[in-house]
Amino acid sequence: MAKLLYPLNEKHLQAFGGIVQQFARFERLIEIAVSAYLNKSAYTLTAMALAGLGYSAKCDALKSLIALSSASEDDKEMFAAHVDDFNQYISLRNGIAHHVWKEGTKPGTIKPMSVSARSGKGKIKGLKDDEPQYTEDELFRIHDVLIKLHDNFRGFLLTTGFMERML
Repeated sequence: MAKLLYPLNEKHLQAFGGIVQQFARFERLIEIAVSAYLNKSAYTLTAMALAGLGYSAKCDALKSLIALSSASEDDKEMFAAHVDDFNQYISLRNGIAHHVWKEGTKPGTIKPMSVSARSGKGKIKGLKDDEPQYTEDELFRIHDVLIKLHDNFRGFLLTTGFMERML
């Protein structure tokens, strides 16, 4: 069967949009958590201060602040676990945001394709059979998982009293 030049359909794009939106929501939650740690009334100022940082740097900033805080060791571990659980999908998010997609080698799948040349080492991803590839249903399941992970982190922040309210 001939490979499609542009294999994405409306459902793929809908799932992509949902996944990227969940990362945007989680990023706001990270900013709110940092703000709550620094000063509960300064969300706008904190968001402005963090605006120049990328998503991963914001996650690192929160984890560093919490690690140095007086929070219990259990709460410190839970903070890190919530962020790490969400971020297990960061490569998919980056693939959606920054790479073109092609048909996968398994029926009904697509996968990201990229070329990089960092540190003088060229890499091409998306050509091997063992690289991640996704069906429409898998992308929607991941979207649903991200919603649950966001809601779990939000609930953790509220129930631990870390944040008095969500902005």
